[in-house]
Amino acid sequence: MRILALSLLCLLAFSQPADAAPIAAALAAWGTAFKVAITVKALAAAALRMLVNVGISLLVGKLIQRKQRQPGLQTTHTTTGGTDPQGSIVGRYATAGHLVYHNSHGSNHRYLTHVVEVGDIPGVSLSRIIIDGEYSELGAMAHGDFGFPILSKKSGSTNRAWVRFLDGSQTAADPYLVQVYGGDAERPWTSDHILTGLPYAILTFERHDPVYPQGRPQYRFEIDGPRFYDLRRDSSAGGSGTHRWDDPETWTQSENAMVIAYTVMRGITLPCGSIWGGGYPSEDLPAAQWMLAMDTCDLSVGEALRPQFKIGFEIRFEEEPADFLDELFSSANAEIFELGGYWYPRVGAASGPVVDITDDDLLASEPLQFNPFPGVEQTFNAVT
Repeated sequence: MRILALSLLCLLAFSQPADAAPIAAALAAWGTAFKVAITVKALAAAALRMLVNVGISLLVGKLIQRKQRQPGLQTTHTTTGGTDPQGSIVGRYATAGHLVYHNSHGSNHRYLTHVVEVGDIPGVSLSRIIIDGEYSELGAMAHGDFGFPILSKKSGSTNRAWVRFLDGSQTAADPYLVQVYGGDAERPWTSDHILTGLPYAILTFERHDPVYPQGRPQYRFEIDGPRFYDLRRDSSAGGSGTHRWDDPETWTQSENAMVIAYTVMRGITLPCGSIWGGGYPSEDLPAAQWMLAMDTCDLSVGEALRPQFKIGFEIRFEEEPADFLDELFSSANAEIFELGGYWYPRVGAASGPVVDITDDDLLASEPLQFNPFPGVEQTFNAVT
């Protein structure tokens, strides 16, 4: 374009008046070419903007697709069948569980029995039970065979529903189920039905139409999840207490997001023997930084002085541990950084500055250059 303009200027400088018509024609042609060039340039810029916008939209869509977890209960109804992905509650959360056995006994099959598995890691406990959409308190006196009465299903002074809960530490089959259903011709519950390592609930319902308007009770369980390793409670790792990584029996239940994250980063041993999690050794997770992150989660906030960050999830072990950790860190407004092979967490808002840097603190061994208009090869589009 510059060459064309220079040529036209030369023609104007050396031409005679008789040559005005050819010069005018040349100027018109140059103007047309300039307009075409401008149009092409505008189209190219528009196309580039469209490509950038599409790229950003696709990237944001991918991030949203990965980040967003299905809200609410993961198990919205009690599942049945021979196969179901392994999973567990972590923190405090509710699940409808997986029905592994149902039968009835008594005169005219008066009592209905449901055996419902609520996870695949031992050490959980029952917080509350939800029957037909409402929380129910449990009675203080347990029935010798059925367990604790579910008070919301009490008819007058007569109990109509009971629950017994086993936390997964059982080493033998439930004696009452063996006694009642051990001789069942079609679906016996024998001494081999231990459900080793699996926490489960035994629900007994007395058939009574006014108490169960839908004919069959709907239930969910609010569960306190399994035990996790807390560095702060391990005197051999710089903390104070009896926790030991190689002895899960010393661990305790926790709703602390960073306690759970640390255990997942180290790796959780599933009942099948496989490891779910990062499998990182303790040296890769600096104890001081992780303890600080755990303490930050436990900071008391609000009038009720509740912990700043506590979590509850129902996870499936077919899920990628990295995706679960993404959700876990998001719930605690946390980030994790890898630096030189070590993983450092940061929880909550960034801490205040610890040093001020001025121009006098900067050393320059070469002259500085500033280019306000870098070329395309020196510019980058990024989404953080």
